[in-house]
Amino acid sequence: VRAGLASKFICVGASNASLVNVIGRRGLPLLWLGSEVNLPHVVSLVPDYPEASRLAIEHLFKLGHRQIAIVSGAFGTTDAQVIELNRGVRMAYEQLGIPIGTQNIDYGDLSFRAGLEAFDNLLQRKPEPTAIFCMSDAAAAGVLGRALERGRKVPDELSIVGCGNDPLAELTHPGLTTVAIRGAA
Repeated sequence: VRAGLASKFICVGASNASLVNVIGRRGLPLLWLGSEVNLPHVVSLVPDYPEASRLAIEHLFKLGHRQIAIVSGAFGTTDAQVIELNRGVRMAYEQLGIPIGTQNIDYGDLSFRAGLEAFDNLLQRKPEPTAIFCMSDAAAAGVLGRALERGRKVPDELSIVGCGNDPLAELTHPGLTTVAIRGAA
C-alpha cells in the first residue's frame, strides 16, 4: 500500500480498520471477503450464515423433530458468524411459529471437545433432544462421537446436523449431515 504498486485490493477475514482507512484515503477499490465493511469504497462479500442455520432447523422440523437442541458459540460472543447463525435459528423458529427452548441451547467454543461436553449437558435436560444442530462441523463430530459412545443410534434415535461442510464431516461414521456455506473461508 505504501509503495503505491497496487491499484486494487482483495482482503479475507476479519476487517482491519487501519488498512481500510489507508486504502480508502488513496481512493483505491477494495473487496473484502468474509466481513461486512460499510464504507463507499469497499465491496463486501459475506456468507449467508442466517440462511444456513435456518435451512438446518427447517430440515430437522421436516423430519418431525420438535425437541431440537442447539450447540452455539460462546455466550455473549461478538463473533459475527456465530451471531448470524443464531439469527438464522431465531428466523426459522419464528417462521415456524414455535418458541425456542433456551434450555436446549448449549454454549461453547464450537470445537470437537465442546461438542463432547455439549452432548453430556444436553442429555441432562428433559425432555431429551431428538435432534441437535451444531454451528460447526467440529462440534457436530464431537456430539456424534459422544452420542455413539453413550449408545445412541444415529440417525435412528438422534439426528445431528453440522454447519460449514468441513471435510471432517466426511470422515465420521455415520457421516454427518452438514450445511454448506457458500463463500465461507
